[in-house]
Amino acid sequence: MTPLRRRLALALLALVVAASVPAYAVSVRKTHLQAVEREAWTPLERELVPTHMSLLEPELFLEARERIPPSETYAVIAGERGGAPQIAIDGAPQLAPYLLLPRRQVEPEAADWILSYGGDLDELRLEFEEVVRVAPGRELAEVRR
Repeated sequence: MTPLRRRLALALLALVVAASVPAYAVSVRKTHLQAVEREAWTPLERELVPTHMSLLEPELFLEARERIPPSETYAVIAGERGGAPQIAIDGAPQLAPYLLLPRRQVEPEAADWILSYGGDLDELRLEFEEVVRVAPGRELAEVRR
């Protein structure tokens, strides 16, 4: 490499580094502000962060925690009732095991409880002891055994 090319390469490297420093500083500052903000959050608020990232309304899962005994099973059905965005419809069954531990997620036919996140309980052809409407399109149903 000639001295001129070496100088040009070093100059280009210095330009790239100098251009990225402000973006890096902004990113570090933003991350710091998020950490400071979240430091004041309750443990429950921290635990629910994935629901917000998936545009899920957490009320159904919080109600399920209160009503479903830890030893019982549940299933999640999801659909478009209640106007949920597709990311929430896809995310509801995926996040349920995280949010409802130690309860086990099973197929609807084997479940003690059904969480309907926009799904249709009637399509399951099951009988229910009780159906709690948590919000429009969000229902928690205890299966009659």
